Amino acid sequence: MRETDRDRQREATRRRLYEASIDEISREGLEAASVDRITKAAGTSRTAYYFHFPHKESVIEMLNQRLGNELASGLGELDGEAGFEVALQTANAVMVRFFGEGRLLASAAATVWLSTRHVDRPRALLLDRVSRDHRVAPLDAEELVDRLLIMQWMTVLGWSVGQHESLADALTMLTELLLHGVRPPSARAAGEPTPHQPHRAPATRRVFTTSRSVKQMGEALHA
Repeated sequence: MRETDRDRQREATRRRLYEASIDEISREGLEAASVDRITKAAGTSRTAYYFHFPHKESVIEMLNQRLGNELASGLGELDGEAGFEVALQTANAVMVRFFGEGRLLASAAATVWLSTRHVDRPRALLLDRVSRDHRVAPLDAEELVDRLLIMQWMTVLGWSVGQHESLADALTMLTELLLHGVRPPSARAAGEPTPHQPHRAPATRRVFTTSRSVKQMGEALHA
């Protein structure tokens, strides 16, 4: 279908509103962001705003789609032999670059993602890398990726509210914990004291087809 001048004008308005919204949310946070200030900065009306974005979360959903595209691009460029650890490190680097020092924007992005948990292209690419690992059974691969994504976004949320000084360091710690922090029972000598078990976080709503614990996934990965 041929693009008309009206279509181009609408897209230009949508782009201005998106950029003004991101600037406003980056300064004020999602809850305190003002639609009036956004429309004033974009040089348009509230009617136009709600035509393109039914609510402020719609802007963040678009932001997360753009992040998803960057994650998919980064993961898609990896060598075919690159393992899960490399894929995870690549995803971490993309997220750090994408958010920069924008803690309020990251908070909004994490909050919206955790409330929706869409099945998207980055998840499929990570699942592909995990599924190639002979140490991980197919059902464990699904579980591993789904819970990894939740933990990754929870780490972003924690950084956004000041729980971590550096997002890069926090995501690296998460990667190390996931890949190396859980020892399989077979690696423990008979009679060796059981390692201290970390405090278990409150139960969360199941996502996709998850059912096993992070501990079980770690044991599957290192078996």
